[in-house]
Amino acid sequence: MIVTDFLLDKKFPLWHLPDVIDTATVATGLGLPLSEFSFVEKSNRFGEVTEWAHTQKGFLDQKALAYTFALAAWIRNDAKPTWPGNMRSDVRGAIKKALSYLNKTNDSFFRAETAASGLLDQPQENWLQLAVSGGNSTQIISIRQFKNDEQRTAEQSEILIEKLRSPNRAIVLNAIWAAEKTQNKTPDVVTELRALVDYPDEDVKAKTLTTLVVLDEMDDATVDRTADLLGTGGSYLEFAAAYALASVPTVPDHVLLPMNKGMLRALQGCDYGLVAHFVAAFDRWLDKPEAHFAEVLAGEGPEYMEIVMEAMEHNRNRFVELSEKAG
Repeated sequence: MIVTDFLLDKKFPLWHLPDVIDTATVATGLGLPLSEFSFVEKSNRFGEVTEWAHTQKGFLDQKALAYTFALAAWIRNDAKPTWPGNMRSDVRGAIKKALSYLNKTNDSFFRAETAASGLLDQPQENWLQLAVSGGNSTQIISIRQFKNDEQRTAEQSEILIEKLRSPNRAIVLNAIWAAEKTQNKTPDVVTELRALVDYPDEDVKAKTLTTLVVLDEMDDATVDRTADLLGTGGSYLEFAAAYALASVPTVPDHVLLPMNKGMLRALQGCDYGLVAHFVAAFDRWLDKPEAHFAEVLAGEGPEYMEIVMEAMEHNRNRFVELSEKAG
């Protein structure tokens, strides 16, 4: 509450956001207790078996919190702070690594000497220049400041293409986000985005797919490659792939098989949000989705059929509600 009141009193932008509050708590020197909440250990006992798990608590994850602590030390020119010694080892080690990086590279957009100079209040031409001339952090922040500006589309596109090809994962992810934010659908940018469906990192693949949906740029080749992703990664990638495929009006028949398997996996995993995407896709593509569900789920428990039918009804009712509001 102390930090929240301070931010509100200073009319700080986005003062109410939890991650901003956590960052400000560290910056004001009151963040030490947060380190104890970065990772919370839980144990459950089942008979003679004890199950242990780690869950995140707080709004900044462990890496972000450690970097924030390191940045707080770095801007105070505290190259070897002693206070991390009071923290748990996982946070302490991450802070040491982040601080070593900052001391070695000076890679930070924020600096104490420019803190009061309105860093984010710059014209677009400045952001374009910083996006190509600054360190990694400056590049990321700069491309996130891009705006949908027809007069600068060509310049932005050239920069985004370079960032989408970057070996730095964080830069790639933020370039994808910037392309979506600016609604950049220039042919070369779209080509680079489609190529990222084959990127080795799952988060990049997933973010790329959702951006291609927003930009309405899921072509036939991307549909095929997206279908191949089903069942190859974690839940986030599976969700993004199903969402992307459900966005297109038609698909070739060979896409139905991996979609069938994906829907069954989601049912078996009780991931009903994911089930809804598969069901919505089949309902969009097929004239008689009920018959298709009955065929795919033959031999499975009757509860699966009940779940998909309920999901389909929910999707249709929601579509009717949206249509009525639009009308």
